[in-house]
Amino acid sequence: MEKRRRKRYARRVQVRYWPRGDEHPRKGYTTNLSTTGVFIATNGPLPPGSRLRIEFLGESGFMVEAVVTHAARVATALQSIRSSGMGIRFLEISELIRDLLPARGEHETEEVTEAARRQADESALVEDGRFEELEEERIRKAAASPSARPATYTVSFRNVGYLLNAIESEITFGGVFVPTEKPARLQEEVRIALALPAPIKRTVHAEAIVVKVGDAPSEKGESTVKGMGVAFKDGPKVLAELERLIEGARPKHEDT
Repeated sequence: MEKRRRKRYARRVQVRYWPRGDEHPRKGYTTNLSTTGVFIATNGPLPPGSRLRIEFLGESGFMVEAVVTHAARVATALQSIRSSGMGIRFLEISELIRDLLPARGEHETEEVTEAARRQADESALVEDGRFEELEEERIRKAAASPSARPATYTVSFRNVGYLLNAIESEITFGGVFVPTEKPARLQEEVRIALALPAPIKRTVHAEAIVVKVGDAPSEKGESTVKGMGVAFKDGPKVLAELERLIEGARPKHEDT
């Protein structure tokens, strides 16, 4: 994958967090963090897609807006191995500003129906001779319909080292960056095919939701790669399947 990873650091920091619409804070602590996200250990993780505000406590404390990318509930007997909690992605300023902007059609009168607006838009395109735009709009709406199957994007890993790096820096947090010239729209459902390198040579399929669209630095940092960030609907399942395949591909040494 042509993308520079965000390094994770093992840090235990006390936090308070407020789910959107909740006035009462909840408590937790981080197990690891990076410049783009964090994992909060808690026995009551929020569901993926939940918005929340996080306060990092201490002398260097600060507050951020964030979204849950994946949640993991672990049995008490296993929490010494893996913590219950949730993977968090910090929201960027552009995403926060977008929430302040009026939605399309917010100031239109109620008498103008959605069908009438659609017909008026299409008529205007036809009158201007912009037939290509009209066709593109129809294709976009058809793709967004509930009956349309999610598009599939393939993420290939050059070697096992790249795969392990992606697991450590991204997939553990419940998502992955997908290099593509034609990214899907924010919040669109997609299918991700993780094409694993030799000696594994298997493909892991996963359902996901687009949580970010934009460029990322290339591996050498000299250019950017167009693509999108996605959050797996079942991050722990994807992680467990990858770990199983990696373990199965390790050389078996007989006892001598």
